[in-house]
Amino acid sequence: MLLAQRKSVARVFTATILLLLLVSGCTTQENISDKANESGRSLENIHSRSPDSPILGKVSADGQCDPQIVSMDKGKNTPHILYKGQPGDVLTIKYISGKEVLKEDSFELSSTTTSVQTGASIYNGDLERIQINAHGTVGTAGECHIIVG
Repeated sequence: MLLAQRKSVARVFTATILLLLLVSGCTTQENISDKANESGRSLENIHSRSPDSPILGKVSADGQCDPQIVSMDKGKNTPHILYKGQPGDVLTIKYISGKEVLKEDSFELSSTTTSVQTGASIYNGDLERIQINAHGTVGTAGECHIIVG
């Protein structure tokens, strides 16, 4: 009788473990699916950049950023930068006042990221410009700037 109870408990325990593993696997897949739907952009819809295309787009003759790729919301009191690119792009952003770099940030777009919004807690009135340097897995590296004042 004791042996039968132990076998029964072992079966229930094994079934519970299997059920938990199955449920956790489903939950992970749902979360990934939900995140893809929330972003509004699937990786299938990304326009592939050619190897000889500039990562920062059409930078002006005086070095200003292409607003289709890098833009700043100048209606805010602190810099809010929006970058639209491709997975694997690496950006370094320098917040500059005169010749002094007040802050420097770097980030890389993950394999599922095509845009990022970033900024700094520096008052726009203290900034002259924002310098962006970019390189990535596809496209030509480059730099541009945004005049803040």
